[in-house]
Amino acid sequence: MKTKVKFLLMLLVALPLLSTLNSCKNDDDDSSSLVGTWYYRDVTAGEIKTNSSANDLIIKSYVAKLGVDDYIGFWFEFKADGTCRASYKDEKPSSGSYTYANGVLTVTDGGERTTMNVSVVDDVLTFEKDYTAECNRLSQSLLSVMGVKDPANFKVIKAIGKINFLKR
Repeated sequence: MKTKVKFLLMLLVALPLLSTLNSCKNDDDDSSSLVGTWYYRDVTAGEIKTNSSANDLIIKSYVAKLGVDDYIGFWFEFKADGTCRASYKDEKPSSGSYTYANGVLTVTDGGERTTMNVSVVDDVLTFEKDYTAECNRLSQSLLSVMGVKDPANFKVIKAIGKINFLKR
């Protein structure tokens, strides 16, 4: 659970950075667009590549479910002064600081630093999470239940989830 909160804090850090990138793109100072509170909205599978196109669809669905299970109930708050807070459901919020540059958000919480790719479009913050290693650790029996035809030779090359947060 502490890992999820730290990840959320990192995400909070990314939002202000995203606004900084947005301002560079538009030559406007619009860093305030990231300042605010962001709530989990949904998860979509990003780039999914396995050793079989049939398995791509199975892993796409699995990654979307993982993201929902991991992030439903999270919220982040980014402040103009570079500080952020994050919480999962009713847990006490954790605090940290953040920076954002060139689509990369870095959140520091209790000396631990987390970096992630993020983007902000309108009032939606999206960050990418790499589920490749996790998917490659799935047991052959679970893969069979999921519908993978040849679990012994199953291989995930890339499995990216896109977690979306809505600004309120």
